[in-house]
Amino acid sequence: MASSDQKMSRLQLTAMVVGGMVGAGIFSLPRTFANATGPLGAVIAWIIAGTGMYMLARVFQALAERKPDIDAGVYAYAREGFGDYPGFLSAFGYWIGSCIGNVSYWVLIKSTLGAFFPVFGDGNTAIAIAVASVGIWLFHFLILRGVQQAAFINSIVTVAKIIPILVFLLLTFFAFKMDLFRFNLYGGDLTAGLFDQVKATMLVTVFVFIGIEGASVYSRFAKERADVGKATILGFIGVTCLMVLVTLLPYAVLQRADIAGMRQPSMAGVLESVVGPWGAVFVSAGLIVSVLGAYLAWALICAEVMFNAGKSKDMPRAFARVNANNVPVVAMWVTSIIIQLIVITTYWSTDAFALMLNLTSATTLIPYLFVAAYGLMIAQRGETYELRPEERQRDLILSVLAVAYTLFMIYAGGLEVHPAVRHSLRARHGPVLHRAARAGQAGLRQDLGLGRIRRHRRRCRLRRLRPRHRFHLHLTSKDLAMANAKEVKFGVHSEVGQLRKVMVCAPGRAHQRLTPSNCDQLLFDDVLWVENAKRDHFDFITKMRDRGVDVVEMHNLLAETVAVPEGKKWILDNQVVPNQVGLGFIDELRSYLEGLSNRDLAETLIGGLSTLEFPESIGGKALQVVKEAAGVTEYLLPPLPNTLYTRDTTCWIYGGVTLNALYWPARQEETILTTAIYKFHPDFAGKVNVWWGDPTEDHGQATLEGGDVMPIGKGNVLIGMSERTSRQAISQLAATLFKKGAAERVIVAAMPKIRAAMHLDTVFTFADRDCVLLAPDFLAKTTTFSYRPSDHPSGIEFHAEKKPFVKVVEEALGLKKLRVVEAGGTDYQRERTQWDSGANLVCASPGVVYAYDRNTYTNTLLRKEGIEVITIVGAELGRGRGGGHCMTCPIIRDPVDY
Repeated sequence: MASSDQKMSRLQLTAMVVGGMVGAGIFSLPRTFANATGPLGAVIAWIIAGTGMYMLARVFQALAERKPDIDAGVYAYAREGFGDYPGFLSAFGYWIGSCIGNVSYWVLIKSTLGAFFPVFGDGNTAIAIAVASVGIWLFHFLILRGVQQAAFINSIVTVAKIIPILVFLLLTFFAFKMDLFRFNLYGGDLTAGLFDQVKATMLVTVFVFIGIEGASVYSRFAKERADVGKATILGFIGVTCLMVLVTLLPYAVLQRADIAGMRQPSMAGVLESVVGPWGAVFVSAGLIVSVLGAYLAWALICAEVMFNAGKSKDMPRAFARVNANNVPVVAMWVTSIIIQLIVITTYWSTDAFALMLNLTSATTLIPYLFVAAYGLMIAQRGETYELRPEERQRDLILSVLAVAYTLFMIYAGGLEVHPAVRHSLRARHGPVLHRAARAGQAGLRQDLGLGRIRRHRRRCRLRRLRPRHRFHLHLTSKDLAMANAKEVKFGVHSEVGQLRKVMVCAPGRAHQRLTPSNCDQLLFDDVLWVENAKRDHFDFITKMRDRGVDVVEMHNLLAETVAVPEGKKWILDNQVVPNQVGLGFIDELRSYLEGLSNRDLAETLIGGLSTLEFPESIGGKALQVVKEAAGVTEYLLPPLPNTLYTRDTTCWIYGGVTLNALYWPARQEETILTTAIYKFHPDFAGKVNVWWGDPTEDHGQATLEGGDVMPIGKGNVLIGMSERTSRQAISQLAATLFKKGAAERVIVAAMPKIRAAMHLDTVFTFADRDCVLLAPDFLAKTTTFSYRPSDHPSGIEFHAEKKPFVKVVEEALGLKKLRVVEAGGTDYQRERTQWDSGANLVCASPGVVYAYDRNTYTNTLLRKEGIEVITIVGAELGRGRGGGHCMTCPIIRDPVDY
């Protein structure tokens, strides 16, 4: 999680990219290229590498903008696109490769010092290893003091290490000899063909470009999400110019063979030949500063990758643990220990730097390939391109070129490197770590179960991929027994306990259907600026994830639900019905929907399908007649814009859930979709306990909406009897809860039946264990009664409460007094604030709430009570009269002690 004072600016994110890319590699370029080729081959190599890496950088930029809710870049994109185990392999391989790269920094530092102090040799003597070990742990404890502090130091170091490179370029430019450059042009005395020369440089170009993803890996710390993509491009362009010049200018001051014979760092030898011995000292000092800065940047990145893998449960949960300075402390310790062990092994290597370079490059190419392939996947699907479809073709081309480049790099790297790469990725400890992470989950997801195996295979079929890493190859009967024994425990046990898992639904196609003429019917007060609503909703999701909340989005869940054949059939059986579609279109519509991709079907089920969009070739004459009906806009499937407010369709009460019969016709189809998710989605199927409700039945006057329901703890449930939740439904639910031992008391707030107070959570929500926010004008008109268990055949007993609602809640929780914050100030402020969902808070944890930014007066009152208020933009999201409480359906929330 990242607090506001831990956020990084665009300059700091760019420094993370430059700091990661400008390290050991750039100082070794003259000799490395001269060993393989001359200026012509170098130019061709940089054109290939620069173009390919630019395409990859653009893919990173596009993914940062289109998937702002995905953190940790390389690893997270692989996991999102190809499943948990490929994501784990990407994280593990990328982490191992990054650790090896960090070792190369220490080797090069000691090799540089070896030119002046022979005791360091080529960087792999016992003294060199001892000094490197001291450096590893000094950096380790520096980073543990705080990410922001380390990032600030990295920004300063980045500036410092660019200076000697610029001086080198300036001095070699003035020493430029055209005759030498021409002599070296084709490689001088090299016998290899031009293609082989270029191929021999490819792993080097990968090595020096590693770090391009630095901003993406640390995206969770960005002040503005858009800065991630911009920082990636800015850093890439600047560093590419430096590397090309560092490679080419030495060919104009020395013969290729002389450059190839230099010790590393060869940039020092080149400058020494131009200006004398002080040039070698100057470059060597610059290299040490540069490499130490690069090590700092990469140590941060290594720990961050493991932190995010631990947070998503693809590595053991311990990796997600942070210290008081918000640093992933376990991930940092493990990273430093691994680097230390690899440094020790360099003692037995004859060319430690070259070995580390090749291994780092090779292990990084696989994660890069996953990123490029994921960019291609979402461009092919058209996912996230609804608002700007014209960008889809551009991104498709960029991602195709990025995939082609990474595949070529893997080929050009040579088969001799691959055994080491395969060992890194397939070493026995890798699958063991993955199994340990999965088996250790008593929480949110379980990938050891047979349902996840089926899901993995299904994903592979859908994407036409052969599952090379099948889960069952690593599973024993003991693993499966353990997986089946540890069922995920869904449940919401309070209003303020730590929020663990929540379902939301992002604005989308359904909201693009809103018009001034239909918004009242669809229960919105105005049309939305959908693009801004999407942006603000993504910001809300990001802020929840920053607090450690597992946020799942309804479109994604629904797409994965219809991937299950039984789930798709159940939805279509219950939505494509005569009362909704008409008998003339049942078979045609069913056939059309079954032909859609899973993602498009999910979008259509929520976004709706009008008769104007339905193909005439399928609908026939009947459809043509409907289309020609003057002034009629008719839907074969209605748009469901109110899915934005996921709280209402289903609500979790302690260990179970209700499948709600909603009041208005515009919302009644929503519960079919959420019910399907709970019945058939692999994460929920067989694990959900339903208290009440069935969307396939007619409930008559018994309507219930989740905004009226609050399980507050100690066996108490608050329910608002409002415009949309009826006495009939409340009494049925109370009887069921009592019968099943799920609750001991249902406290009912009988509210005015008006739109302004449509749900209890529009006039009353919790901000802390003992603090509530309320709209006083409306709550003053509320009467209170309770249902308790009874031996009566109905199972319930009615009790009229003599005390005000807040006092009843206070006593039910055993509190001496509730702290009460009244929303608004003057009469005008109170009415405006309540209308703008000012009393509609949702807690991340006790005393930490999300609230709309526009209610500044009320937010100030909350802060004066010691409540941490995290603001979200409500200008567009609030047009349906719902705030953060309405937009979240908690699925797992901890109890609190009273």
